[in-house]
Amino acid sequence: MSVSCNGWANKNGTAQRSCSCGTWKQHWINDTGESWPSECSVSGCYSPPVLGAHVYHPDVKGERIVPMCDLMQ
Repeated sequence: MSVSCNGWANKNGTAQRSCSCGTWKQHWINDTGESWPSECSVSGCYSPPVLGAHVYHPDVKGERIVPMCDLMQ
């Protein structure tokens, strides 16, 4: 299944959720096995990401965690 990079949105009200990884940033690192990126995941934003944000897409079941700066929330 191919999903467009357009249509994703930040899911509000998730800041109080906890994760056994300690933070959603660490959850993303553990889940992907990648190093934390230097730029926000939002298209056109080049700020450094500081948190793992919950995002959703109408064509994708559930939500995902992505590196995001605190300016885009």
